[in-house]
Amino acid sequence: MKRTIPVAALGLVLLSLAACAQDDPAPQAAATTPAAATTPAPAASPTAAAATSAAAQVTGDVTAACTTIKAANRAMFDMPATVLLVDETSTAAEAKEAAAALKKSFAENRTALTKAAGQTKDSELLAAIDALVQARTAGIAALEAAGSDGAKVAEARVSDDARAGERAVLGICNR
Repeated sequence: MKRTIPVAALGLVLLSLAACAQDDPAPQAAATTPAAATTPAPAASPTAAAATSAAAQVTGDVTAACTTIKAANRAMFDMPATVLLVDETSTAAEAKEAAAALKKSFAENRTALTKAAGQTKDSELLAAIDALVQARTAGIAALEAAGSDGAKVAEARVSDDARAGERAVLGICNR
């Protein structure tokens, strides 16, 4: 039973990630309606055009950053079963193997988040990415401190800070 619950929880996480990764078709539909195609755009002042251009650029920046983040999150959840099933009953070798895999995954995710931060100028997304990077760094430190203790490795696998950071980042990306 102890090993069934984490596997079921992972399944739910993967399903929610897959559901969040679907693109919203509404913006495309609005652009292809006949009324949108035949109605001329009102003339705008140069200042308004510049503001619109800057807003579009930030939206594009957010989109690129979010694409990077979502790809990194999908890669992070593609872990061997030993990582997901490690607990207090795990052997020292299993705990060490899980800790090494988790540290590698956290480090790769942190690198991808840093890349995503370089792709956007949106201050809200940058703050959320920074919080998640700090959570991943703390997770790596917790895994190093856990050593071969399966219970500590399992505890370091997901922290409250990491959950909050993931929710903040994905909340912005899924708007």
